[in-house]
Amino acid sequence: MTPIWVLLYLVSRKFRLAAEVRAYTRQIELGGVSREQAAQALLSYRLGINYGKAMQELT
Repeated sequence: MTPIWVLLYLVSRKFRLAAEVRAYTRQIELGGVSREQAAQALLSYRLGINYGKAMQELT
């Protein structure tokens, strides 16, 4: 990770959501977590989304 990536992650909810969705999508593909578990986990990041939006992002 570069310092710019870290800065964007810390200050931008949109960037952080995109980064976390990419990470959880990969975990879903590998069979590590279910889509529902990933959606619940996304809610813990306080990104201003609800469960429905989290599920939508993960599809």
